[in-house]
Amino acid sequence: MGILDAIAGKKDAEKEQDRVENSSQNSPAGKYSEPCSLCNKLGTEKKWMGKYWHVKCFRSARKMAKRMF
Repeated sequence: MGILDAIAGKKDAEKEQDRVENSSQNSPAGKYSEPCSLCNKLGTEKKWMGKYWHVKCFRSARKMAKRMF
């Protein structure tokens, strides 16, 4: 709790509630509600080998694997 919060009269509970609301707004609507295997964010669209992925993360992981061989 900072000095500006003390001046504004904002409580810790209000800050926690604001954080929860912001996190639910920032997560994109995906097919699954599981976190991504690569970036750990919610709103995944693809399930492959028991793991959930964003399409963008899946493409980048696949390209990284191709470069290894």
